[in-house]
Amino acid sequence: GTALLDALGACLNEINDQMEDGDDAVAVILTDGEENSSRMYTYDYVGGLIKHLKSTERWKFKMLGADFDSFTSIGSKINLTISENLFFKKSAMKETMDCEMANFSKFIAEKKIKFDEEF
Repeated sequence: GTALLDALGACLNEINDQMEDGDDAVAVILTDGEENSSRMYTYDYVGGLIKHLKSTERWKFKMLGADFDSFTSIGSKINLTISENLFFKKSAMKETMDCEMANFSKFIAEKKIKFDEEF
């Protein structure tokens, strides 16, 4: 079973609690299964949490769904946009991870430029 909501709720709360002023977070959710066994957290709770975290403008999210449509089955239910979801085939794992790492590196570079300009 995949207790995806439990994993998300626990991890996002813990990271958010540990963040200090000026910290930003990027949550990358990688799964090859749909939610089917969470007991502590619901779609409503996790969706509300993600909506709140995104509203702080300190969090970015990306869900990678291996061999299933992560947006339709999960992402849309937890307040992720279609652009925050990526469907890929497990057979293309390396290419997908290389592409996402390039996107992540670009994001980090842009954050550094903004930081350098502010100080």
